Amino acid sequence: MKIVRAFRNKQPGSVAGIKSTELVFADGTTKEFSLIRGTIVFPHQDYPGITLLALKPLGSEVVEVIEEKLFTDIAGAIEVLDELSAYLPSLYYYNENAESEGFISYLKRAPELQDKIPLVPAYHADAVDYGLRLIQDFLTAERLKLPTDGILASQLQTGRHESPVEEVYAITALRYLLAGIKEMPWEKELEDFSLESCFA
Repeated sequence: MKIVRAFRNKQPGSVAGIKSTELVFADGTTKEFSLIRGTIVFPHQDYPGITLLALKPLGSEVVEVIEEKLFTDIAGAIEVLDELSAYLPSLYYYNENAESEGFISYLKRAPELQDKIPLVPAYHADAVDYGLRLIQDFLTAERLKLPTDGILASQLQTGRHESPVEEVYAITALRYLLAGIKEMPWEKELEDFSLESCFA
């Protein structure tokens, strides 16, 4: 459902100073979530880049992927991230390597994205087997909700997780996301994670 507004609820005493993100939907309903996170995989040769956005409703352990956006170049990445900034994501995970360096540099300098893209290097980005086990664990525990007709669901359903990481870009993005949640649960982010550090 389309959102019309998002805002963060403050929590005095925490380092980040934020309790949750509240979304206001087009039908007038509101829902409160733990901080919203994203992940970015950049284009590689013939394969597009992708951005995922995920949230966790307060009181739930289920991670919901709510947005999947493809892009093929830096202009497309800027457009996608600018659009998704309406959700007020608290951070984006990405693979910190030589290939991503140019993209990250452009994104940080883009006027449209100033203070909108808190970037964090992905945990265990190159540990493919570990990431695939995490995905399986979340699916088995029914802690992962995906768009049923999306790219991510398609790549998982067709068993393409065994393919090269560049080909299964959506699964790669999901690996980054779940590894980040595992290493830094939403509650820990609220306790001791400073959002300002992501914009450096």
